[in-house]
Amino acid sequence: MKNRIVRGLLLPAFGLSLLVTLGCGKSEPTPAPSGGGGGYGGAPAPAAAPAAKKKWDPAAGTATVSGVVSFKGTPAARGKIDMSGNAECAECNKGAAVLDEDLIVTDGKIKNAFVWVKKGLEGWEFEAPATPVTVDQHNCMYTPHVIGIQVGQKLLAKNSDGFKHNVNLVSQKQGKPFNPMQDGGKTDEYVFDAPEFCTFKCNIHSWMTSRINVVEHPFFGVTGDDGKFTLPGLPPGKYTVEAWHEHFKAAKRMEIEIKDKETKGDVNFEFEEK
Repeated sequence: MKNRIVRGLLLPAFGLSLLVTLGCGKSEPTPAPSGGGGGYGGAPAPAAAPAAKKKWDPAAGTATVSGVVSFKGTPAARGKIDMSGNAECAECNKGAAVLDEDLIVTDGKIKNAFVWVKKGLEGWEFEAPATPVTVDQHNCMYTPHVIGIQVGQKLLAKNSDGFKHNVNLVSQKQGKPFNPMQDGGKTDEYVFDAPEFCTFKCNIHSWMTSRINVVEHPFFGVTGDDGKFTLPGLPPGKYTVEAWHEHFKAAKRMEIEIKDKETKGDVNFEFEEK
């Protein structure tokens, strides 16, 4: 009788040890999940359902955030783009020097910084605007160089030059490719289905790039020559505001809190070379 009892205890223990070893690849046992139910340690608790999002109501947006993006120090001189190897591009610029757009600083203020609300709007659901955003290829340059666009909003890629260009979307998250060859005067449409910072390139003219920053809401802006941005119509709350620029490896972020009908005009960012 004693021997039968010992064998009855050893077999479940060996089976449990084997399951732990094969299932986890570790010698120590995995802690049992909490919760009631039968079996060893009880059944795992059901996963919590994600909180339902509220449909965006513009009437809730009573606050405004604004600021300036600046450069600390003296920026390097902008480089010249060599178009001499392409007769069409050289001709349309009539021999004028075309400068790169990697970093444009005027009186200490940075152009083409993308400023947006990175965190704090997760509880809202936003519809994509019906108005499309246009990126043009003109004089062998993309214009604008940096844009913001919402998920689901239509983008028009236009070729205003009288010769062939190519619009090549460089992306990791979008559900479909976009790489049309465009004759002069042609326009192609694209709709982004996921938030992502992407790039347009032209495979014919290697210097041509445009930064396409896709987000889920309308609270973003791109700085002009004065480095200024304004994000109007925000609901009161706590937010992480981010300033991104292609030239710098790391973005700048600021935690803020705004109240109903408040205008917060001191959300300023400063970049410098490292």
